[in-house]
Amino acid sequence: MSKCEVWFEFDQAERNYLPGETISGMVHVRVNKDCVCTKIFLRMAWRTHGKGNRNTGGKQEFAFVENATLTAGEDHRFPFMFSAPNGPLSYHGELVNIDWYLTASVDIPWARDPKAEEEFVLTGTGFAEEPLPELADEIEILSGPDAAGTQAPRKKSRKFGLLLVLAALAVFAGTAFMIFTGKGSPAFGFLPFMVIAVLVVGGIVASIWFAKKAAQKVGDCDIQIARPHLRPGEIAFCEVCIAPPKPEVIGGVTCILRGREVAVSGSGTKKNTYRRTFHEQRQRLPGPFLTDPFQEIAATFAMRVPADAPTTFIQSSNKVLWELETVVEIHQWPDHHKKETLRVAVNP
Repeated sequence: MSKCEVWFEFDQAERNYLPGETISGMVHVRVNKDCVCTKIFLRMAWRTHGKGNRNTGGKQEFAFVENATLTAGEDHRFPFMFSAPNGPLSYHGELVNIDWYLTASVDIPWARDPKAEEEFVLTGTGFAEEPLPELADEIEILSGPDAAGTQAPRKKSRKFGLLLVLAALAVFAGTAFMIFTGKGSPAFGFLPFMVIAVLVVGGIVASIWFAKKAAQKVGDCDIQIARPHLRPGEIAFCEVCIAPPKPEVIGGVTCILRGREVAVSGSGTKKNTYRRTFHEQRQRLPGPFLTDPFQEIAATFAMRVPADAPTTFIQSSNKVLWELETVVEIHQWPDHHKKETLRVAVNP
């Protein structure tokens, strides 16, 4: 039997707290055997779990007793009261999970420390939703605020990459057939690898060139975010201005508010990175329209961060990110993409 038994008693049975609310209760310590304790303390911290390596932080420690003699049969009660932290908010996703814990421990020299641990939830559901402003009549709302996990349309550049892969596989299969059937020289054994290397390098160079050329066609693409730091429930305002140096046919301009999880597991050669989109909203200024080099094209987009949105969380192996992406559709040319990051926090 352990020298002590430790357990919690929370004043709020559900253990759900808003940032800044009072967390209070009692730590019970029942002494089973005489012992000397260095201290009895309460520790608060958050931990991650999921696909990524574990991260921890936000540690705070409160001491109740120091250098005390505990006698068998005694029951001790230690009240605690402190303010709930501002973040990160508790979050349960598919790749990243963030949980807050309270741990009470009796520090006994040369013995296993008796302890108890309880989870509590730091929630943001109490935030009010800021009303959406009226948008210009031509702005299309393509997906609602609950379109979690929706996938963006396939980019034109991906088709080019797929063609390169298919071409490389075809060359490899044809050369292998010649070698193993004896209808070709073994000297051609290295040909598939050289062709693949050329195609891969060529694909990378072509991708960089197309992206640079698309940026030149769009010209000055200015994204103004009124409030890059937001609370859950507030509105992300984004004004996009483009000024192509030459007449161009623009198919439309799309603004995307996106929330993403990123988890990293392992390290070195066994490092794996996982990504998932958990929230996505889209608004689009439809085209086509022919640009005038002497006149800017401007559009204002406004999208609400959900009232229960997880706050921005950036650690070495686990991230919860918010971003605004602008996509300018250029006629018969790969789209031009530009991203800006947002910070969602309780006290931005």
